[in-house]
Amino acid sequence: MSTSAGRVLLIPKGEYNASTTYQMLDLVSYEGSSYVCKQTSTGNLPTDTTYWQLIAQSAAYDISSSTESGNPVSFTTDSSGISKDTIVTLEPIQSGSGDPSPTNVRPISGYNEIEVNGCGKNLIPMTVSGIKSANTSGTWSGDAYTLDGVTLTILSDADGNVTGIKANGTASKTNKFQLHGNFLPDFGGKSITLNGCPSGGSYSSGYSLHIYNVSTQNTLARDEGSGATVTPRRGYDYACAILFRGGTVVNNLTFYPMIRLATETDPTFAPYTGHRITSTLPSTIYGGTYDVETGELTVDRALVDLGSLTWSTYSTDNKIFYSMIGAKPSSALKCSALKPVSGVAPATLNNYEITVYSNGTIYARDTDVISPETFKTAMSGVQLAYELATPYTISLEPHLLNLFEGQNNVSTNGTQISVTYRNGIVARVDDFNAVGESFEALTGKVEAVEIDKAESSALAPVENGAIASRAYAVGEHFYRDGAFCTAKTSIASGATFTLGTNYTAGTVADIIPNDQLYRDNYTTVTANAWEYTGVSFTLDTPAIVWAKAEYNSAIPLGIAINDSSIYFSQSDLLASNDLNVSKTVTGFLESGTFYVWVKYKETGTNHITIRKLIQL
Repeated sequence: MSTSAGRVLLIPKGEYNASTTYQMLDLVSYEGSSYVCKQTSTGNLPTDTTYWQLIAQSAAYDISSSTESGNPVSFTTDSSGISKDTIVTLEPIQSGSGDPSPTNVRPISGYNEIEVNGCGKNLIPMTVSGIKSANTSGTWSGDAYTLDGVTLTILSDADGNVTGIKANGTASKTNKFQLHGNFLPDFGGKSITLNGCPSGGSYSSGYSLHIYNVSTQNTLARDEGSGATVTPRRGYDYACAILFRGGTVVNNLTFYPMIRLATETDPTFAPYTGHRITSTLPSTIYGGTYDVETGELTVDRALVDLGSLTWSTYSTDNKIFYSMIGAKPSSALKCSALKPVSGVAPATLNNYEITVYSNGTIYARDTDVISPETFKTAMSGVQLAYELATPYTISLEPHLLNLFEGQNNVSTNGTQISVTYRNGIVARVDDFNAVGESFEALTGKVEAVEIDKAESSALAPVENGAIASRAYAVGEHFYRDGAFCTAKTSIASGATFTLGTNYTAGTVADIIPNDQLYRDNYTTVTANAWEYTGVSFTLDTPAIVWAKAEYNSAIPLGIAINDSSIYFSQSDLLASNDLNVSKTVTGFLESGTFYVWVKYKETGTNHITIRKLIQL
């Protein structure tokens, strides 16, 4: 049997997570301070006062911060936590090199998703689950994998971090052991160093670590025991694996695979710690800025096929043509087969050049054609990425970027990432703060949403029958028949319980120490309709308030607290219940004056009780 007391206690939820749905009275820590949820919230930062109330501010809240920009960015922190701000800059991706022209075509591509990778020193996203999902051709037994005569065992620490790969056996043929699921993170065109292969390796005839292109399977870098440094090209998917050539014999050989930025000179192995944030886009975009913490993507670039536009002649002699597309004049122009130039007048364009002039019109010169029609035909398939005169926004799921104590490396598949992080140790509240601790001391419970018999002994003894199992003094509490009860008179051990005579029954809110704001009779005038009771109360500080409508002859449908005026407005009610019999309501109220409403099925004289459970 259970009884629903409603949420009447603070419920610790640890560090704030943007993807979690929080309910009223959930307690979180954010940037070193504690906040309690005022109403159901998903993705609203604790600093949003519509959904959250600050109840304990950390002295370290205003700690100094630094910003690093690049791709990837590297920095160290004195404590783990989350970034303050993470901004990804996206620009059109153009392959090839040199000035684009009809004979040097450089295709342009965009983004279907945005990735942010945060990790420590080791850039290989090695996890036990990831390794197992990437290797399926052989046989797994626990953390040991056997394929073609070689058994590889994943070594891990108490926290589940992969600390090495041990190999035993004789390879019957050439094969490889994948070190991660998905792909390696985008290194932003930076140089990286691969190391961790035991000495004596050989790429051609033995064992080695290697980075390879997933599409072509071509090896990009190989470590045979001395490490290898390489600069991966952007726009390609890479993976890392242990390679065994056929006939290779290994006996308790341990690999410590690690990829680090080439600027990190210490080759000492560090297990991978990190996570990957992926935001899928509703359609391909070609540029903009993405705020990771808020989820707001501002799109400021677009792509057009020049052959799809309507062209007119600007200069017959110079073979210059123009088209109006509403582009913003800037140096951000990219074209696959014409050279973009900025800050020049249309008449000064050289052959195979394109520009956006001050009026937002694009101009291009091609002396090989004689008319707008032939130019349009010639431009079929030629891509132009341009800056929008009016950017637009897309709302994506917000995320928090986890940072690690010590070395941090943050990268993106975008052009650049900017990370603002705190310097120094941030005070964090992962458990109860002073308010939560004091409230826990009153109840001995962390959560009281649905309390059943097995749990109720934390609040009061459980009585399972009609006879008292022990003696109770006046005012003592016990749990019986789905209700929290209070001894009305002294009850001897072995006495029969008689409701209303020697005990009263109520809810958990009845036995929690509180400030009573109001208790009086109210005579219902109109049945089955909301009525303003004439009851009001004032709070000097925010509080969690509990209200109860007790009835004599009438059955209550609901009790509500209106925080705007005495005039009824459903949207302004803290809570109401038209659909079921309910006589209590618990809610979070800001400071101010509040008005109480009730609704009954019948007319009659009833009690109204308002209590302040927690003052913040």
